[in-house]
Amino acid sequence: MAQILTKAQAEAVYSAMCALNNVNALISAFIRTDSGKFIEIHDEGNGIALWSKEVDLPGKETHADQSAFAAAYGLQTGD
Repeated sequence: MAQILTKAQAEAVYSAMCALNNVNALISAFIRTDSGKFIEIHDEGNGIALWSKEVDLPGKETHADQSAFAAAYGLQTGD
């Protein structure tokens, strides 16, 4: 599956998700790319969705939960 985020972006997003878990909150964020476009990231409690309008990136990416997101990007989850 093509991925929207770089590894560094995914690490930052995952870190923010984990921090938000500590206060019972979900992430809803935008990442600005080098070309000035935005990637949207939303965790609605029933999955994580990412959208991009970048020409060279896939348009949408979804993950069942935070663990699936971490696995897709090869992030260590400490489990």
